[in-house]
Amino acid sequence: MKKYLFIIWLSICFFAVHAQIPLGDFNYVDSLQKQLNTTVAVNVKAKSSFLLSEYYLKTDSTKARAYLLKGLKYSKNDPFMKAVFLYYQGLIIANKNPKLAKEVFLKADSALQQFQSKEAFRLRSMCWYTYAFYQYIGARSKESIEIIIDKAIPLILKSGDFGFLGKNYYQLSVSFKELHQYDKEKIYLNKALVTLKNADAPHYLAMVYQSIAENNISLGKLKAAKANLDSLKLLIDPYPKSSIWLAYYAAEALRYNVAFKYDSALRVIDKGMLLAKEIKGTYAEQRLLLQKFYALYNTHKYAQAKDVALILAQNKQFMVWDSNKLQVYNGLSISYKELNNNKKAYDWLKLYTVLSDSIHTNKLKETVNLFEVKYRTEENQKKIIQLNAENQRAKLATKNSRLLSWLLGSTSLFLLIVAGLGWLFYSSSKKLAAQKDLNHLQQLKDIDSQQQLKIAEVMLNAKENEQNRVARDLHDGLGGTLAMAKMDLAHYALEKKNDKDVELQHIIYQLENSITELRQIAYDMMPGMLQKLGLQASLNDLCESLTTEKLKVYFQCLDMESTIPKKEQLIIYRIVQEALANAVKHASAQNILLQCSQDKNIVFITIEDDGKGFNPADALKGQGFGLSNMQNRVAYLKGKIEILSAENKQGTSINIELNVTT
Repeated sequence: MKKYLFIIWLSICFFAVHAQIPLGDFNYVDSLQKQLNTTVAVNVKAKSSFLLSEYYLKTDSTKARAYLLKGLKYSKNDPFMKAVFLYYQGLIIANKNPKLAKEVFLKADSALQQFQSKEAFRLRSMCWYTYAFYQYIGARSKESIEIIIDKAIPLILKSGDFGFLGKNYYQLSVSFKELHQYDKEKIYLNKALVTLKNADAPHYLAMVYQSIAENNISLGKLKAAKANLDSLKLLIDPYPKSSIWLAYYAAEALRYNVAFKYDSALRVIDKGMLLAKEIKGTYAEQRLLLQKFYALYNTHKYAQAKDVALILAQNKQFMVWDSNKLQVYNGLSISYKELNNNKKAYDWLKLYTVLSDSIHTNKLKETVNLFEVKYRTEENQKKIIQLNAENQRAKLATKNSRLLSWLLGSTSLFLLIVAGLGWLFYSSSKKLAAQKDLNHLQQLKDIDSQQQLKIAEVMLNAKENEQNRVARDLHDGLGGTLAMAKMDLAHYALEKKNDKDVELQHIIYQLENSITELRQIAYDMMPGMLQKLGLQASLNDLCESLTTEKLKVYFQCLDMESTIPKKEQLIIYRIVQEALANAVKHASAQNILLQCSQDKNIVFITIEDDGKGFNPADALKGQGFGLSNMQNRVAYLKGKIEILSAENKQGTSINIELNVTT
């Protein structure tokens, strides 16, 4: 199954470096061409040229460069479009020189900093994302993660492009998997799916389904892969001519090949190749051919398999990747061997071994070295005989001294062993005592932790009960008194015909505002909507109440169940309320994103903003009572909280995982 793993990596690479293209990509290209051929604004023509350059980057590098230069021509008098040109130039360069491309992406970000439009923020985020991606494929996953979290995501939040945000989340999940941090991989993969399902980004969602499916295939999880591919198929069914169908067919053929269902794989490949004739030059077509080679070879159709591999060997786009070269070279070698053409098999095997770094697979070099060693052995045989005679004489001379040395060495070794055993016994005793002390301390810590949790539970319940009592008193007592006072004044004004008295009307107006503010305070302390309509509606109402002209609060929710007990719903509501309040009061943010989702008995919550960061440790030590309260509530639900923020850096991300009763 390892021979399929490289295909999974290539699908990630292919997905990561390209921007969103609508699923109906024929219409997409036609619309861009029409904009170029009509008398629209010059900057629109420039943008269309750049998008066409990116589209053809994966199929026709000559066309891609031509459209890039055409876009530069249209950008001559537009500083913004000149800066945009640098980003698309970086994409062109990256195919051959990723190191130089990273420098161009940084230059593009610098040029775009003078512009404050949403489009500028989106393009800057794309620069940093692509820079991070090339860090990832350069085996620097940690640096890639830091760049996406600190640079790309805060910028994309300012742009409001949640489709591209989902793409960033997906790349984070891939990078965390590379670092074997599977818990974080699961969190960000779930966030990617939630974001993309709520955003208008079907192309990104389709590619995520495909990548997850192929990853499941590589792990042997064929049932899970089929479910992923079924979701992908449902998404692209309305677009029968989309190039994504080729990626679907390639993944489906891979699934059948891994399951040893080669005839089914060939039927799927034939469907894909019919569509490929209409969509010429796509990389997915070459992936179909590779799967066709495996299916033909494993059904002993060696001549046909060889012909398919030769087609792949002549395709420059496919043979850019060394992993593809190894597969094609090896495939041609074993095909020619089965066809009894040993010379051709040797030629392709030689190409394979030259390219491969693995000593274990370098069989050709081993064969050549064998003859060379044999020749040298014969030449040196005489010298060896002479040296043996001299060695015999030397052995006789040193035999007595060796015997004495052996006796001294044996005695020393015995004493050393005794000393070593004594030291091991002492060390083991010391370690055992230390371990007992550690176990005792751990037990004390566990007891203390349980007591702290019980204390926190009592305090939270007491606080919640007190808030409910005060809220009822405010609403029913003071609220009712103020309402009666307002009604009496209004009745008095009407009865005395003083309804035009300005001062009296001002007093009535102040009473009205006081009643409204009192009710809002009471609602914040005891949200009535939570009891009536549930958690999701309450959180949505909370986000709407915080939204102003200067602050946008976005809410996304997926698969939240209404069966969560009301007490736990209230705790979740308080956690979110505290986190949003902190972002509003302290971060000076312009955009806040709240995401909630549920997987069985686990609730995932993410709060992200594009405001100024802070040091979580300092907040807990200083004036972080609200943050401490939030952590106590998370601990009460046996959950985890992760705060990604730093002083003098933009953006804060809070990831919360809670265990609820279902």
